[in-house]
Amino acid sequence: FIGLATHFSSLLFALRPFGVILWAALKDGERGERPTRAPQGQLWVKQIRAALEAYFAMLADTGLKAMVRTFPLGECGKLARPILMCGDASPWGLGACVMDTLPSRGRRLLGGYAIPLSPWILKRFSLAAGDPAGQQTWEALNFLVCLKTWASVWKAKRVHLEVKADNVSALTAMAMLRARGPHTSLITQELAVLFSRACFRPQ
Repeated sequence: FIGLATHFSSLLFALRPFGVILWAALKDGERGERPTRAPQGQLWVKQIRAALEAYFAMLADTGLKAMVRTFPLGECGKLARPILMCGDASPWGLGACVMDTLPSRGRRLLGGYAIPLSPWILKRFSLAAGDPAGQQTWEALNFLVCLKTWASVWKAKRVHLEVKADNVSALTAMAMLRARGPHTSLITQELAVLFSRACFRPQ
């Protein structure tokens, strides 16, 4: 099953981070490593639940949990619209702006934000405000927030998405859906679900 899942992940970009979950659970079982105290040769369902639900949603053709996308006919013949997202994060907050490009006037600012890290977010990732240990997490989270905030700009349109940041891990998470560490891996999974609901994969 995991071999087939890996094959599907190579075909469906958004499944990539979920295949990693399956392989990690399998390798832990083969090595006899049981950090979750699961019985020998077994694992807990919660270890792979997110991966199984993602595969079901993207491959099922019916049911409430099936992933359904509607492709606007008017967008199919258009050239990709240039969209620029610039973001940065600190151990205290997130900031980003989004611009598009008009043929006659160049860059146009669509909006931006500068927000502090909320108590709920800090609790969710078990990190404290001002702690530099969370820098990688906040950089990746920032682009997830940015993409969700301006989903109407790119989700149902053909876009050429340019992302600017000073953090390689955040850029890798966006472009390749790959991450290291439990926090950034979780954010990458959310990015994958978000991309899977888009009409076109951003270029």
